[in-house]
Amino acid sequence: MQHSATFKVSKAEDQEFAQLYREYDNELVKSNKLDYDDLLLRCVELLQKYPRCVSNVEAVLIDEFQDTNLVQFDLMCLFAAHRKRITIVGDPYVPLIYSSNLR
Repeated sequence: MQHSATFKVSKAEDQEFAQLYREYDNELVKSNKLDYDDLLLRCVELLQKYPRCVSNVEAVLIDEFQDTNLVQFDLMCLFAAHRKRITIVGDPYVPLIYSSNLR
């Protein structure tokens, strides 16, 4: 698997983080392992390449939809591509909790 972590940083802390991430990423490659983000991205790539893999998926249920990121959203759409059945459950008040000014 080819990882391509590219960073443009200016602060010393950012440079240190970038170096640590490169080392982490290199260890993943060296040990032939994937982390959670890699698993999601690899699954998206595979389903884009082999869409018939989801032909037996009847429906997709997503809980905590408000916490879904773009890759997870793409994955959800790929899983539901054949039957076009998606049910989402989420809490509409959660964004208010995260953005409120608690005193």
